[in-house]
Amino acid sequence: MIILAKLGVILGIGLFTISINPAGGIKGSVQPKDAANFVYAIQGNDTLKTSLQDGNFQFANAPAGNYRLIVMAKPPYKMVIKDDVVVSDGSTTDVGIIKFKK
Repeated sequence: MIILAKLGVILGIGLFTISINPAGGIKGSVQPKDAANFVYAIQGNDTLKTSLQDGNFQFANAPAGNYRLIVMAKPPYKMVIKDDVVVSDGSTTDVGIIKFKK
């Protein structure tokens, strides 16, 4: 009887599944492509940072939410801030081309 009870507990545990929502992402590019060093994505107290490759950037595994992007420019260009970048679970938000001004 005790053996059957233990077997029931083991079988019962096997019936549960865990569902995890995949994180989203943010991607985009800058023009001119050599005008920036880094991009920050800020949500509340959390900050993500990435570098650029040939003018392109991407944040993978960004939790769902509303972000502020800060694109750090190289002189003589000016920093760009983009607010209200919305990320949803399982999808990547494309912010398009960010153009710098001198």
